[in-house]
Amino acid sequence: MRSFIDKLKSRKFLACIAGVATGIALIATGNTIEGAASVIASVVGYIAAEGYVDGKAVKNTIETTQDVLDSVLKDFEDFEETGVTEDASDT
Repeated sequence: MRSFIDKLKSRKFLACIAGVATGIALIATGNTIEGAASVIASVVGYIAAEGYVDGKAVKNTIETTQDVLDSVLKDFEDFEETGVTEDASDT
């Protein structure tokens, strides 16, 4: 997992901060609806982007875990059939 400092430096986070700052500036100049929309859209966009990235990370972890499990099961099946592990046959 990325550190908090790395997240603060991410382009997604910086874009979110820029959107929120723009929204606050709009609100301060009397454009309340546009400012509120900018703030909300920036925060929701950031949350959605982080969720997407987290989802991809989980998917990659699941695929890697499945590959390892398949390898272990294959080795176990081979051992049951022959009584010899792959490492033992190399020597």
